[in-house]
Amino acid sequence: MTHNNIEKIYNKIDKHKKFWSRENTDLPIIGFWIGSYLPLSLYKGAESLKSKQKIEPEMVKYNDFIEDYKEFFKQDNLIDDDLIRVGQPFWGIPWIEAILDCNIKSSCETIWAEKIKEHKEEELINIKFDRDNSWLKSLVDFENGLVKEFGDKHPIGIASMRGPSDILSTFLSQQDFIFNLYDYSEKTSKILSNMTDFWIKTAKTQLNHIPLFLGGCGVGFWNLWSPGEALWFQEDAISILSPDLYKKYIFRLDEKISKSFEYTIMHLHPGALHSIESILDIKELRAIEVNIDINTDLKEVLPVLKEIMKTKSLLIWGLEKQSDIELVLNNLDFKGLMINITAPSIEKALKIKELIIN
Repeated sequence: MTHNNIEKIYNKIDKHKKFWSRENTDLPIIGFWIGSYLPLSLYKGAESLKSKQKIEPEMVKYNDFIEDYKEFFKQDNLIDDDLIRVGQPFWGIPWIEAILDCNIKSSCETIWAEKIKEHKEEELINIKFDRDNSWLKSLVDFENGLVKEFGDKHPIGIASMRGPSDILSTFLSQQDFIFNLYDYSEKTSKILSNMTDFWIKTAKTQLNHIPLFLGGCGVGFWNLWSPGEALWFQEDAISILSPDLYKKYIFRLDEKISKSFEYTIMHLHPGALHSIESILDIKELRAIEVNIDINTDLKEVLPVLKEIMKTKSLLIWGLEKQSDIELVLNNLDFKGLMINITAPSIEKALKIKELIIN
């Protein structure tokens, strides 16, 4: 890295440290997501994975994606926003479900884990973590490839992994997930607990293969640097649970994940914010990311965002409209705030950036 690049990165790192420590700043961390939300459209290396009835681990080849990552990392200089772009394994694969032996299928647009129609509850309760699992090996190989190719210039992060409630709703379907909480609460609690332990072991296995970058870690997808061991997890399935059900069955799992790592971010959609009171009680959870969905009325969500910022750092992802960007900048405190703006092209991102700065 050149002297100018090093200086620029350290300036960004200073901003990211202030995000985690929730210090006062002149502006929040401002970054841009360029292009499609769909991984099969975003990554040319994923072309061979389209429209498959079953994706096998050996089909996900790191070498197919090298050029995609090279183009991705160029955004650091082309946009010159506040992000420190993080290399993470191809996020189109539902890695944790694949490792847990779900069938992975794809269309021409997206990839998903197929519901397991036949399962034995005792098997789910006693799922064992296996370091020789073929999907886990594929994941680690992908990470090792990223480290070897880019690790001296960019932070490398672990794969995107859905949380315990999401995993079980995949295994059972969302409807059966709720019924099982009521009808088989003891067994379902044991399954969720085991899956949480499995999740933590999978995350730590990945972190063991990733070196520090300038003394810290990268959080993939959000392109955020942290001073210590860091990751994010999502709990989309809690959108269908009442606050009481979340508190009773899922809260302790998210708490355990948050206690297991230094810096954690929880990904939420507006539909899950009805449980925010309990989520904010997770002391070790350092930050919350709220995804602004297409039909989200930001004015309605704003009071909850303010409540989050009283105790946690906040990431807002998916801002598109200029009016929403202005609403955030005019109504939220900047300490501990990061906004990620989606733009169809680098040219559009640069225009938005100029409007914000001026």
